[in-house]
Amino acid sequence: MPIFRTSLLEAVTALLRTVAQNQILPRCGRLTAADVSRKSADNDLVTAADLAAEVALTRGLRKLAPEALVIGEEAVFANPQLLEAIDRAELAFIVDPIDGTWNFAHGMPLFGSIIAATMNGTTVAAWIHYPQSGETLVAERGAGAFMLGPWGDSSPCRVSKQNVLAHMTGFLALPVFDEDHKTHIASQIPKLGDVTSYFCSAYEYRMLVTGAKDFALNGLMAPWDHAAGQLLHQEAGGYSALCDATIYRPGLTKGPLLLAPSRESWVDLRNMLTPQFNDVSTPGTPSNTKQFWTS
Repeated sequence: MPIFRTSLLEAVTALLRTVAQNQILPRCGRLTAADVSRKSADNDLVTAADLAAEVALTRGLRKLAPEALVIGEEAVFANPQLLEAIDRAELAFIVDPIDGTWNFAHGMPLFGSIIAATMNGTTVAAWIHYPQSGETLVAERGAGAFMLGPWGDSSPCRVSKQNVLAHMTGFLALPVFDEDHKTHIASQIPKLGDVTSYFCSAYEYRMLVTGAKDFALNGLMAPWDHAAGQLLHQEAGGYSALCDATIYRPGLTKGPLLLAPSRESWVDLRNMLTPQFNDVSTPGTPSNTKQFWTS
C-alpha cells in the first residue's frame, strides 16, 4: 500500500525534468576546464552542472515540502555531518544532481539525476531521471516501480528471473575492495556470465530493474547512489541486503550491498563472492566479520 503523497511524487518527477532541461542539458558537452573540479580524488569530479542542478533541485524540493530536510551530495562534501540526520528526519530528500559525473564531464551519455525520499530513515519513494532520453524511473514503497516515458507513457519494471550463477551478468567494481578480497572476488568472476561497471549507479540500477542485468555487488555505500535504486529494485521484485544479512537503509555507511533477482540467488552470490559471510543466513543478524572494502 503506497504511503507517499501521489501529488508530491508527480511534482518531484516534473522538477527533475525541468532542472535537467534548464541546468544539465545546456551544459552537456559544453564544459570548459574551469567548469570541472576535483574533490577527493582524480576521478572524483564536480562540474558547474552538478552545482547548478543541486541548487535548483534543493530550492524546488523545499518549495514542494518546506518541512523536509534536503541532503545533496555536494552539500555533504562541504558538510559531512548532514549524513547524520538521515535516520532521524521525519521527511528527507537525498539528492544526487548528476550521478556519473565523470562520464558527464568526459562527454559520455551515461549519467542521471537521482532523488530518494526517506521517512525516519526508511526510503519511501525513489526517482532516477535520464536527461538525454527524458525517461524517469519512479518507485513508491508498496506500489511498484515504473519507467515513465517523456510523453506520458508508463511501463512496470521487473527484475531478471535468472538464477543460474554461470549465466548471471551484473555489476561489480573491483577497485573499491581491499587487496585480499579483491583477489578472491576476481577469482570468482569467470564462474559468472559477465561482470562490468558503468561507474554510474543511475544506469546500473536501470539495467537491474528492467531485467537487463541480474546482480550488483557494491562496496561503496553513499546514500545518493543507493537509496533510490535499492527501493526501485525491491519494488521491481528483487532481493537485496548487506552481505552480513543486514537489511539496507540509507543511513548505513558500511557495505557491501548485494542485489539479486531473488533471495535464493542472493544467497548463492553471497556465498560465492563474499564467503566470509557464509555463516549468516538470516536478514538482520550481522556477523562479526571485519571490514573488507576500502574507505
